[in-house]
Amino acid sequence: MSDVVSAVWDNMTPTNILLGLICFYLINRLLSREAELPPPKKVEEAAKPRMAPRDFTVQELLEFNGSDPEKPVCLAVRGKVYDVSRGKDFYGPGGAYGVFAGHDATRGLANWIADETQVKDVYDDCSDLTEVQWMQVRDWQDHFTTKYDYVGKLLTPDEAANRKDDDPSLAERKQLFEKVEALVKQADEMAVKELEKGMEEPKNEEKDKED
Repeated sequence: MSDVVSAVWDNMTPTNILLGLICFYLINRLLSREAELPPPKKVEEAAKPRMAPRDFTVQELLEFNGSDPEKPVCLAVRGKVYDVSRGKDFYGPGGAYGVFAGHDATRGLANWIADETQVKDVYDDCSDLTEVQWMQVRDWQDHFTTKYDYVGKLLTPDEAANRKDDDPSLAERKQLFEKVEALVKQADEMAVKELEKGMEEPKNEEKDKED
């Protein structure tokens, strides 16, 4: 045992001591960095079903501001309400445009300003906007129409006061929505069958070769 200790002591040159300290430092850094690594990202949530057509008062729209994870994130532009849940990183809580969630975003988009001064908790007809500002809003609306689902109208105070549950136009939109959803479901089922068929064909070919 004393021979081993003597051999180790004899090799404790300044160079070896320096190399040992460097190795200790690097190992310590690697272990500490591993401990500091962020937790793995959660698996993305499954896409939620599309929101059924409906119209909103300003107060009803406020419920869809992203604070309730069980509800879609919606906003309005030029009297139309869009489900922007797919873009909740931008329009949900903490997003760059999160202030617009649950509100009429028309004024803010017209002014290129995303803060609380541009949204109201009462109906805003935006009648003071200029034609240039309305052009800007229309460009934004084209973006929302292309990228997100149109849900329904943002009702004016008069429309809200005279709203009927059996509104024919809303009933027609719901029927159209149900037909589209049925077609989408049918298309998905056909795609799954084709995929399963494509997976079975190679297996059958291998079985034929074995026979």
